[in-house]
Amino acid sequence: MNILKKLKWAIPIFLFGIILSIPNIKAKAITTDSFNYEWIDPKIYVSKTKDGVTRSERIRIYHRNSDGSIVYCIQPGVNFAADVPMDGYDSNQASITGMTQDQWLRVNLLAYYGYGYGNHTDSKWYAITQYEIWKVYNLGWDVYWVDSFHGNRINQFEAESQELLNLVDNHYKRPSFNNQTINTVVGDTVKLTDTNGVLQSYDVSVNGASYRKDGNDLYVTANSIDEITVSMTKTSNRFGRISLVYTRPDTQNLLFAGDLDPVISTLKINVSGGTVDFDKTGEKLVIRNGIYEYEKIKLENVKYNIYADEDIVTNDGVIHYKKDELVGTITTDENGFASLDDLYFGKYYAVEVESSNDNVLDSTKKYFEITKDNLSESLELYNYYPKGKFDFIKYDVTSLAPLSNTKIEIHMVDKNDTTNDVLIGTYVTDENGKVVIDNLPIVDDMEYYIIEVEAPENYIKDSDKIFFTITNNKTVRVSMTNEMIIEVPNTSKNDLNINVLVAIGLILGFGALMYVKIKNNKK
Repeated sequence: MNILKKLKWAIPIFLFGIILSIPNIKAKAITTDSFNYEWIDPKIYVSKTKDGVTRSERIRIYHRNSDGSIVYCIQPGVNFAADVPMDGYDSNQASITGMTQDQWLRVNLLAYYGYGYGNHTDSKWYAITQYEIWKVYNLGWDVYWVDSFHGNRINQFEAESQELLNLVDNHYKRPSFNNQTINTVVGDTVKLTDTNGVLQSYDVSVNGASYRKDGNDLYVTANSIDEITVSMTKTSNRFGRISLVYTRPDTQNLLFAGDLDPVISTLKINVSGGTVDFDKTGEKLVIRNGIYEYEKIKLENVKYNIYADEDIVTNDGVIHYKKDELVGTITTDENGFASLDDLYFGKYYAVEVESSNDNVLDSTKKYFEITKDNLSESLELYNYYPKGKFDFIKYDVTSLAPLSNTKIEIHMVDKNDTTNDVLIGTYVTDENGKVVIDNLPIVDDMEYYIIEVEAPENYIKDSDKIFFTITNNKTVRVSMTNEMIIEVPNTSKNDLNINVLVAIGLILGFGALMYVKIKNNKK
């Protein structure tokens, strides 16, 4: 119950607070003025018909008493009271006059481009402007020209009205390239032609480029690699004041013409430079079944520094890079590809600073040039697996004559783990006793050894391992000797021969002795 009592008091207070918080949208008058008129001479007449009632009048020029400024009636069929104070408003003007926002904007455009604009100085332009304003906000009246007071409907000022309406209809028309983004290259000049034919009414400003406007043509020269913003602004400030609407319940509402909001148009120009592409190929060591070879691979993670080979100067005189200044760094991807974009015209060189996959670093400078006629440069670059030259010779140990037909094996073995032993290849010495290998691979933490697997004929095989290492681009010479097999006489055969001779000798000696003895007995 107590809660209900509290709510009984709280709800009205809450609602009252809401009411107080609602903003007051009623416009506040900023000035009070009175108005009068004068007749246009020569006489110009207009009639208005609504619901069978026709009102006709001679066109008058209305002006403000305080300074004589021109104003326009904006309510056809409503009387005007001269010399009575009227309140002027600079906000909520459409709602004050009962117009839609589009109607209010259009009558302001008519008042701006009408009487007094350009060569619209003849008083007929006031009549034409007033006439077109009534046509916009006609309140159901059919408004038309007549040849006299309550006279005949006529057509007049058709060309002038069309000129005024064209100005109004084109007021918000922007250049045909409004809100577009176009691409160009640094140093190039882009010509833009406004097919809408309104660029000449716009003031142009451009950042990061030089430009020239010639009627409805705009020329933009890109001096730097950047995004250029072209700003085009049409200002309508011939009055130097804001528009006002004057109102009073018992008289005609009046329009005091003022400046219009700027019409803004933009264009983006993306300026790029030249491009250099790197296509990097390297080598991979492959050993299969005691045979090694080098496979071509796309070499990733190779790093390059790009330097200016001269002062890089754009056509506006700005030095973007000094000679030998670092321009950029790139690294090849898994496809061996790398690219550097947005290069200004000029001469450059690239230096490899990191290689990969055990390929030898190539530190030689690679030169290229970017010009207007050569915006894209491609460099095909190669790295190599580190290799050395192996020069082996086999000698006779005594004569030092070269030995051909010696079969050797070359093995690669881990310096820290001799069980990691890989056969590189099997070779046979030539007629000069040589085995020459020009591209023996170099592998970190690995060394080589030679072992003889088949000696030349009549030579003793040397089963010792000869270890050696290879240095990149160096020749390693290794020599090995063999001993010839010497024929030893067969001693058992010689003993047999001696024994035979001794036996023969003994037999002969014994026979001689017997002969002497027999001969003596006969005597």
